[in-house]
Amino acid sequence: MNAFEEIMDINQLRIDQIRKEKDSGKKVLGWLCTYTPEEIIHASGTIPYRIFKGGESLPVTAADQYLQRNICPFPRACLGYALNGEYDFWME
Repeated sequence: MNAFEEIMDINQLRIDQIRKEKDSGKKVLGWLCTYTPEEIIHASGTIPYRIFKGGESLPVTAADQYLQRNICPFPRACLGYALNGEYDFWME
């Protein structure tokens, strides 16, 4: 198994864990920046989730109607994935 597949498997386990905690009433906060202070998110009783994904052009195109094209492709792709329902586990 290559490293990317291993990371994606770990991410799926994290998503399953978040769904269980969310069912018990906790809120989820998705974040992009490496410098986000996760400790503050935890202290508020919220579950932090590092948003990451990439490698496809469709999500970037989906986000173009909301963000300028000169904005970094990573947050544009993340918005596109959200618009396409990829992050529905934390928006439910």
